[in-house]
Amino acid sequence: GYAAFAGCTSLTSITIGNSVTSIGEYAFYDCKSLTSISIPNSVTSIEGFAFKHCESLTSITIPDSVTSIGGWAFQNCESLASITFWGNAPSLGVAVFTGVDANAVIYYPAGATGYSDPFGGVRSRSEYWRGLVMKNKSKGGLTQAQAESIITNSAKEGISVEQAAAIEANTSKSGITQAQAESINANTSKVGVTQ
Repeated sequence: GYAAFAGCTSLTSITIGNSVTSIGEYAFYDCKSLTSISIPNSVTSIEGFAFKHCESLTSITIPDSVTSIGGWAFQNCESLASITFWGNAPSLGVAVFTGVDANAVIYYPAGATGYSDPFGGVRSRSEYWRGLVMKNKSKGGLTQAQAESIITNSAKEGISVEQAAAIEANTSKSGITQAQAESINANTSKVGVTQ
């Protein structure tokens, strides 16, 4: 709801429940220690000022269910450098990304529509392999969490960005054993895949 956690300066991590459909105005405004946000596919809108002044936030992933982001939603998130969208471009309010990291990049899947460069004032680029990871539902059995781990190269996943690109570009299956494929699918930490 409105300003639900505003000013919670000690809050470092948020996992939003699957029953939430909208992140309200000022919901996490001025949560200066916030470093991690998990937004579920149930969310369709992020309202104005929702994450304004979340100064420690370095990356955010917006699921494909989100169709609108209100004005100033991420304003002055000065450490925000990586913004990943899983679907087509949502409608943006005024100054959504004003004051984010000067080198911030918006990533979106190949084939997604509605993006420009810049998008919302931030450099943007289509990542072909990100699109393939996102669409990889039958080949690898990846969940969205696993795909996000590959994209963000989290330590839990143990796969480098280069390896993820090679895996997703590898339509001929050359160089990947059945055991490696099963390790990837099982989200184990020692995959052993090289470029």
